[in-house]
Amino acid sequence: MPRAKAIYRALLLCYPAAFRHEYGDQMLLMFAEQMGEARRTGSRFEQAKVRDPANTKNILSDDLSESGRQAIAKAARNALYDENWKKIIW
Repeated sequence: MPRAKAIYRALLLCYPAAFRHEYGDQMLLMFAEQMGEARRTGSRFEQAKVRDPANTKNILSDDLSESGRQAIAKAARNALYDENWKKIIW
């Protein structure tokens, strides 16, 4: 996770300095929590409830088909363990 966090921290530089100053720490914390959750849920994503962080009553996963859930789960698993972050980010 340190490598992923370092890359995410670098991507935060795309935001204006004032925005980073106000929200950067919270964004890093949320990223770390999401990475941890992705590692914990792993193959269980297909059954997970994915909520909109801006509106927790909105369950995004309810709008996904089974094949959509499986495709996202596969991509997430691959991204978690892929050492070539260029393939993931770009």
